[in-house]
Amino acid sequence: MTPADYALLGIDAQSILYVWSWGFGSVVSFHFLGYCVGVAKQAIRQM
Repeated sequence: MTPADYALLGIDAQSILYVWSWGFGSVVSFHFLGYCVGVAKQAIRQM
C-alpha cells in the first residue's frame, strides 16, 4: 500500500499523532493515579 491508499482509509499523520497522544496520556494518567493510591496507602499505614 502507498501513503495515498492509507490516506483514503483515513490514516494520516494527524490521526496517528492524535491516537498516540491519547493513548500515551491515558497510560500516564493511570500510572499517576496508581502512584497516588500507593502514596495514600503508605500514609495510612504509617499513622
